[in-house]
Amino acid sequence: MKHPENRRVEQYISLLARYRPTLNLISEAAFSAVGTHIRDALAFASLIAEREVLPPTILDVGSGAGFPGVILGLALPEVTVVLVERRRRRGAFLNLVKAQLGLDNLEVRIEDVRSVRDKEFAVITAQAFGSLEAIYQATSHLHAPRIVILSRKGPGWLKELGELASLGLPVQVLAEERLESHGRLVMVRLPGGLSCRP
Repeated sequence: MKHPENRRVEQYISLLARYRPTLNLISEAAFSAVGTHIRDALAFASLIAEREVLPPTILDVGSGAGFPGVILGLALPEVTVVLVERRRRRGAFLNLVKAQLGLDNLEVRIEDVRSVRDKEFAVITAQAFGSLEAIYQATSHLHAPRIVILSRKGPGWLKELGELASLGLPVQVLAEERLESHGRLVMVRLPGGLSCRP
């Protein structure tokens, strides 16, 4: 994993500060803790980088203001990160960040993830999209034969594993670590691919 250049991280923070109020990107309280959110996003990148082989692409679902997607793009420059955000204003902001920071490895899709059709992913990230089952179901048409999901989870995340198991899916927990801001970063491996596509 490459540690992001301070200059580009500062550019990103500056863009957040400038457009946060007009585009309703993140709350004032969240922006006051932006350093913590960046470190949390780097935790996503670290877990992905620890894999034996980096994936060629990562799907970041519900990218919002860019956590963790933008930071993944900075920390993993050899990986294409596809940011999917259905809200137009936030999608426009992500395109602005991509242009201003020169992040050619970011691809911004302003649409619902269920309408994305032209890619296949082995690694999926989501910070605040919903339960593990919701992430799995919403992205099932995009799965590689085996997938890894990384998501921020609250104290009920073990129940979410049970929901996945109730679908008949064998779930392997690869990592679970405390995040600086709140919650835990959970990394799970599941079967994907054609068997789960509609």
